Formats: sequence, C-alpha cells, structure tokens
Amino acid sequence: MVSDAWLRRVVHNKVIDKYRQAAHFITIPLEQVLETGEDELTPEEHVIQQERYEVLRQTVKQLPPMQQQIIRLRFGNGLRLTEIAHMLNKSEGTVRKDLSRILHHLRSIYEQKEKEEMR
Repeated sequence: MVSDAWLRRVVHNKVIDKYRQAAHFITIPLEQVLETGEDELTPEEHVIQQERYEVLRQTVKQLPPMQQQIIRLRFGNGLRLTEIAHMLNKSEGTVRKDLSRILHHLRSIYEQKEKEEMR
C-alpha cells in the first residue's frame, strides 16, 4: 500500500513541475498588446529595459532554488501567498517573511550591480 505522505509529495512535486513549465511561457492577450501602441518605448528605452530585465534574471538565478521558486510562483505565476504556502507546505507568515527577505536581498544585489556599472 502506498503511504499518504509519499503520495502527497509526488502530487506536490508534479504541481511544482507544472508551474515551472508554465513559467517558461508567458502569454499576453492580443488586446493588451494592441493597447500598448501609445505607450511604446523608443528603441533606446527598449534596449535599456531589456538590459535591466537581463540583470534581474541573472540576479534571481544567483538565489537558492527554494527562493527562486517562491519568486516564480509569486511573480511569474501570480499566486497569492496563501497558495504558495499551501504548495510549499509552509505557513503563510513564513512565506511572507521569506519573500520579504528575498526581495530585500535582490534589491541590494541589483543596486550593487548598477553601482558597479556606473563606474
């Protein structure tokens, strides 16, 4: 007979895998793309924005896997803290505290990289 704990863990891992796969493909409704016509960036602004996104992606990659997962679930998948807590089998307060610490850490790394680039 299969233990309940093992089955829960398998289901948990499958859900996490599903969210990881979904995080690789970001879809934007066509209406939203068409509405951005007036707010288009200049080519220079677009390049600057892409560079900032790349620095952020590289910064996130430096985090431990669990922290990366929390960031992806919250911002990549738009999940609420309660949903993330349930998925990770943690309390909502723990996830909230972890997310706050992660964001603070990311901010400090990101600001440090920007200062280094200014030199």
